[in-house]
Amino acid sequence: MLIIFLFALCIYVLFTTVGIFIPDQSSATSLCGMLLMFSIFGSGYVLVYPLLPAWYVWVYWINPISWMLRSLSLNVYLQDFQTFQTQLPAGACVADPSLTGENMGQCALALFGMNGLGWEWLWYGVAFLGGFFHFFVGVSILAFDFARWSSNNALKK
Repeated sequence: MLIIFLFALCIYVLFTTVGIFIPDQSSATSLCGMLLMFSIFGSGYVLVYPLLPAWYVWVYWINPISWMLRSLSLNVYLQDFQTFQTQLPAGACVADPSLTGENMGQCALALFGMNGLGWEWLWYGVAFLGGFFHFFVGVSILAFDFARWSSNNALKK
């Protein structure tokens, strides 16, 4: 619940900050839509992390969607539920055949390139989302303080 709440705050403050810098609503909505599209493509859900092009990997690491997805996936698949702790036979994990004797949770994480990550990555995600939120709150405060739009949509100091 904490991760989803922090993610909602991050997206809210990010789009609010974009809206501060854009003079009209239609342009801000279009820019936020494109920003959301690139964030989803770089989140590791549509195109998993190991398959991302090298020039696009930085989007994965600064993307709040990828941190939320990683934290929630680790929270679910590293649990001690009987379903996820079922041992797989050799070669049953199509994502990573070297995971012989591992459980279903590790195989599910391997599908998204998250194999080998531990519980600490869940808390790294919480820390990143909190830092992302505070950074963009600071940017929006500075923008409200220094950026002013004139009546003809020209930015003035």
